[in-house]
Amino acid sequence: MLDDVNKPALKGMLDLVAMAVAKDTVANYFRLLGDQLWHIHLIDGKPSGHLACGDGALPLSQYLDEIAQFNYTGFLSLEIASAAYYTRPGQEFKKSVDYVKRILA
Repeated sequence: MLDDVNKPALKGMLDLVAMAVAKDTVANYFRLLGDQLWHIHLIDGKPSGHLACGDGALPLSQYLDEIAQFNYTGFLSLEIASAAYYTRPGQEFKKSVDYVKRILA
């Protein structure tokens, strides 16, 4: 699609839940998109869902290690969109940030 559109503003994105549901790999996204991979949704799931980091079953530590191996310097965002969190988004955001900090320590 990036080749077909051929516009400099269109870049690739990796959503970890969509990747896990499709049984794909972090490495495959980097191989296919290369320097056109500009954004990663850091998210947890079972494998699907838009859960706070640590609330799902995805190997987020492994994914972050794999991302680091490619010297990724693009955007990384938390995508916490489960309806279960609508009344307490700040709490779930903090939980996710703390979880990621523990992984990266």
